[in-house]
Amino acid sequence: MKIQRILAATDLSPCAAYAETRAAMLCAEIKLERLGLITVVEPGVAGKLERLLEGVPGAAEVSLMQRTWIDLKRASARLKSETGIACDCFVESGRPASVIAEKAEKLSAELIVAGEHGCGSVTGVFLGNTPYRLLHTGRRPLLVVRNQPEHPYRSILVPVDFSDDSMLAAQIALALSPHAEVTLLHAFEAVNEGMMHYAGVSREYIDEYRAGAREAAVLGMERFMEKLGSRERPVRSDIRLGAPAFVIQEYAEKSRPELIVIGKHGNSRIEDILIGSVTRHAMDDTDCDILVAIGSRSVDGSPPTSRHA
Repeated sequence: MKIQRILAATDLSPCAAYAETRAAMLCAEIKLERLGLITVVEPGVAGKLERLLEGVPGAAEVSLMQRTWIDLKRASARLKSETGIACDCFVESGRPASVIAEKAEKLSAELIVAGEHGCGSVTGVFLGNTPYRLLHTGRRPLLVVRNQPEHPYRSILVPVDFSDDSMLAAQIALALSPHAEVTLLHAFEAVNEGMMHYAGVSREYIDEYRAGAREAAVLGMERFMEKLGSRERPVRSDIRLGAPAFVIQEYAEKSRPELIVIGKHGNSRIEDILIGSVTRHAMDDTDCDILVAIGSRSVDGSPPTSRHA
């Protein structure tokens, strides 16, 4: 997989500058010359300004757009100075998540980058819920930047369940940060083990049953890594017993990865609303940057043929 276009969403606040900088740093690392930089003026903001200007027809919208454009170009100049990456700037009006998703589709951007929170700007605070809304409306991978970038990513954790979503996540991780250490983490559970304990099944039998589950997980990881085809680059793997959400949280707390790349894992309307429980837990329970791999097609361009819970 090759990433050829990145779109960064900003509300021009100091908090959003983290996402702007990270996006430009990623472009520099994978040798892209340009970054798409978009800000969205929310409906209603111009109307409020119109009232302050005593209802001068169109004055508020023109003034707001002009000011926003100036601020966006200032952000673009900063990124050019700091990273050497030039920006294609876009000022749009509408509902931020929808506008950003549409722009990403139009540009064929393989990745959207956004900050987790906005902290006030002329365009209105749109970043607060926008990343979560993009997970529902967007069809492009989304990187949610939480921390101030100081260097390229050096450690990336990719939780995998051997599904198409996981394969997409692993490929994005390898393509996005060529020099980072990538770890594939698989959590397995011995299904019905609790019922066996309750029924008084012997410890020896339960241990044997658990060993069988681990053996299946090891085989699954071997097949996954073979399909991933990462022989030219070292990729670590780790297999642990436990509920996926708990295992990911515990692993992240101990190893402190700078980025977690995880599949969306939504295969129905209800799951999509929940964003996939494991993915949502990873976003809520860790403090590193999170990249959610979203794709309507599999990594080789063909429709997905299988998905796993």
